[in-house]
Amino acid sequence: MSKILLSEWARKNGISDVTARQKAQKGLLKTAEKSGKFWLIDEDEPNVDNRTRKPAPAGESGIK
Repeated sequence: MSKILLSEWARKNGISDVTARQKAQKGLLKTAEKSGKFWLIDEDEPNVDNRTRKPAPAGESGIK
């Protein structure tokens, strides 16, 4: 498994550089590591969507 620049990984996974950097800083990317001023990540690291969604209250569909 080889390391690539975080910006290259972000491009491959269809997310912005900023979003990838934020995920790395929060520790959400397991193989991301900072080397000097650059972030490196394993090229096979999956892009997991960490957003959470609150379920609609019982009896409501949430669609208006």
